[in-house]
Amino acid sequence: MENPLQLKCLNHVSLSCRSVEKSVEFYQDVLGFFPIKRPGSLDFSGAWLFSYGIGIHLLRSENPESMPKIGRINPKNNHISFQCQCDSMATLENILKELNIEYAKGSVEEGGIRVDQLFFHDPDGNMIELCNCDNLPVIPLPVAANQSCSLTNCNVRLKQPLECKFLGTLYIDTRNKKFIDLVQGYSSISEYKVEFVRLSEYAREIILTKLVRCKRFKDGLRREIHEYLVTMSSEVFDTLVDQAMDVESTLGEPDMEFFGKRFSDTSFQSRLAKRGHELDQFDSHQG
Repeated sequence: MENPLQLKCLNHVSLSCRSVEKSVEFYQDVLGFFPIKRPGSLDFSGAWLFSYGIGIHLLRSENPESMPKIGRINPKNNHISFQCQCDSMATLENILKELNIEYAKGSVEEGGIRVDQLFFHDPDGNMIELCNCDNLPVIPLPVAANQSCSLTNCNVRLKQPLECKFLGTLYIDTRNKKFIDLVQGYSSISEYKVEFVRLSEYAREIILTKLVRCKRFKDGLRREIHEYLVTMSSEVFDTLVDQAMDVESTLGEPDMEFFGKRFSDTSFQSRLAKRGHELDQFDSHQG
């Protein structure tokens, strides 16, 4: 698909409101937007706000009484979604409760990746979503699949890397490199698995077999966990993850002070580089 209108990015979302003051307060205090200068040539009541690379343009309705009543929270309604950087959606739930904002929960799962969602209304009933949607990789469908999509879900597993006009080469290459460099680090096994599965979608030419997939995952584990699993050979990814979680549960939380020193140690970094080289050789033999 080409770009006939030469679009660059999303600039702003425009919303009608009953009270400009109440809406400004909501988008500023709840969602973190800040007011910006509005052109003086606009001869109607409203306000402009900006944050996260997009603008919110509020326009006072010419007939506030005729605006639709605020109904129940329905995640299927039109909404604006914000990607959150919070580690726990429970933290966001507590904040919404403290603000006396009614919300509904949702979730989406795909390929072992879970996305948690919170939905709520602004003062005029416009739907807002908070989510960790960045967990899901952006995988374009082939042209043929796009043409065949109707009311049903189109979940097409690409067997070959897709040369896609929607995603730039730099976008894919960057995530490919992130996958190659991925290690567990401070993350839990569960968190490491989510990131591994997400980034592996951009590195299908690397993960050619189930065995390679498991070896990649295992070699990215913290040393104390990896050592327990080094003798285990599994081509079942979920089984390997379960085994790693069992070891993690047995060992308990890592010593962060020691762990930080370990990563600053040049000898440890050289061992990581050597392991990465050995892994690349393993992959080439598998191919």
